[in-house]
Amino acid sequence: RVENEALALLQRDQAGNRRYTFAELMMRASGVPAPTFEPTEDIKVVLHARWLHGNPDSNGNIAYQAGNILGMSGPRLDYVPAELMAPGEISFTSDPQLGKAVITASSWEEMCDR
Repeated sequence: RVENEALALLQRDQAGNRRYTFAELMMRASGVPAPTFEPTEDIKVVLHARWLHGNPDSNGNIAYQAGNILGMSGPRLDYVPAELMAPGEISFTSDPQLGKAVITASSWEEMCDR
C-alpha cells in the first residue's frame, strides 16, 4: 500500500509536476481523463512514518500515554520533504497519530542509511 503523499513523490507528469492524487480524483469524477505519469528519476523509495503516543499490543490496540509534546528540533534535511510534530498536551481523547515524517531516497540502501 502506498500513501498518497508518498505516491506524489514517486511519480511525475510529462511536464515534471508531482502527482496530486486528490486533484486527479476530482478530475476523473468530472470526466477529465487522468494525465499519464512516469516514475521520478531521483526518488525511488519513500518512507511515510507516523508517530504514536502509546504502546500498541499484539491486537493493534493502543494503550495511550498522556504527556506533553515539546516539538521537534534539529537540522533541516533535504531528504525529509515533509514532517509534522505538533507541540502540546497529549490527552486520552486525541488522535494517537500525532505526527509524521516523509523521507525520500534513490535506493533502499540509501533509505536504510537515512
